[in-house]
Amino acid sequence: MEISSAAAFPASILRRAQPGATEEAQAFALKAEPPVQAKSADEIYAQYDMHNISPREIDQLHEELRAQGHTDEPGFLMLLTRGEEFQRHLSESLGGTSTSDYTRKIDLVGQVKDQLQRARAMGDATQGHEDLLALLARHDGIRLDVSGP
Repeated sequence: MEISSAAAFPASILRRAQPGATEEAQAFALKAEPPVQAKSADEIYAQYDMHNISPREIDQLHEELRAQGHTDEPGFLMLLTRGEEFQRHLSESLGGTSTSDYTRKIDLVGQVKDQLQRARAMGDATQGHEDLLALLARHDGIRLDVSGP
């Protein structure tokens, strides 16, 4: 059995794989930590309150989700548009200067619901808002009526 990286295996496996290992190898194996388990999307979302979250925290949430590989849910990219980086870029792209307080907390769920209602009333596209609201509902443990009037 060939082991390419001792750090990738728990010490008990290394000892079984190499029964005649030297004391030094066994000591190294005992110091080796098992690989870090990835957090689930639910675990990451549980760290944030979607009814009281800042654009800066939305960026942090988005980055944690991306780093753990949770990028395939509908609404994921729409979440990014609520973050500080996107909002700052949007403001600057439109010729403004960014004077917003990106640490000010917002009710993200409430904002998305309001924007969805306005989009429906005006006959605008609603899929992005619906996807984001459904994403928040799945992970925030809230029950939302996304069907609308």
